[in-house]
Amino acid sequence: MACQRASEPDSESVQKEQLDPITKSSSDAEGKEQVGMKIITGTIQFKSFEGGFYALDADNGSKYTLRKLDREYQVQGLRVRVTGRVLDDVMTTTQYGDLLDVSKIVVLDDSAITRPADI
Repeated sequence: MACQRASEPDSESVQKEQLDPITKSSSDAEGKEQVGMKIITGTIQFKSFEGGFYALDADNGSKYTLRKLDREYQVQGLRVRVTGRVLDDVMTTTQYGDLLDVSKIVVLDDSAITRPADI
């Protein structure tokens, strides 16, 4: 999984990935849209129901259950920009928004994180 901090942009990924401001879909260096990929900005939250899981509360009000979230990003309150694919053909027991298969994360702000003891 490609991961980076917002303050340390990876020039290669910045050049290859372009965001269409209308559709919020991503495209590669040749301008081909990566079908089904979304770029979503929001805050990672730990939800304790259904055995516990990490979710993304998007800035636009959408909610996502995160799949394939690396352990280092499993942090309550972490502001991120996530690139991933919504899986419409998979069911979960979380019943919390859409299931988002994470492929890339950029940390935007870690000043509001809380540790498990604080939750």
